Amino acid sequence: PPVEDNPEPQQELLFVYDISTSTPTQVAEIGGWESGTSRLTLGGELLVGTWSSEASHGLAMIGLDGSDRADPAKFGLEASYDDCSDCPTAFTIDGAGALVAWVDTGVAAFADALSGGVLATLAVPDEYYSDAQVEGQYLVLTRPELPALLVDIATGGVTQLPAGTVTLLPS
Repeated sequence: PPVEDNPEPQQELLFVYDISTSTPTQVAEIGGWESGTSRLTLGGELLVGTWSSEASHGLAMIGLDGSDRADPAKFGLEASYDDCSDCPTAFTIDGAGALVAWVDTGVAAFADALSGGVLATLAVPDEYYSDAQVEGQYLVLTRPELPALLVDIATGGVTQLPAGTVTLLPS
């Protein structure tokens, strides 16, 4: 079969599903050819994660109404990071929608989701984290091919978890 130079347009669409009415609602386009997002975490009316497109990445923050709520400058972040292995990544939000967290070169940062003001930073092992989740006083950092780390935000303690997928449940 012939090979096309330009592949067909591709889309990754985000839907919200209302369980009570069995109704899916398209919220946003979150990816396409060589672009997309990490796992998105829900906090209040916001979905937060890391967007990427080829060699660039940055903060993804999407309202459930489909609006782009990302304002990286509010958090002291750049709009995007290009071809960079030691830049902020693993963006996440807590279930209440109050706290946004990310990792940047051995530091986990925690900021108020509305004002963007950084509330705290904690030292974490300087490694690549593919994903993060924050809930209550805990942050889980996922490392490719290694056990996840559980960070106690209150004490700064770091515990290596058993191998496998880890998800924090709301308290």
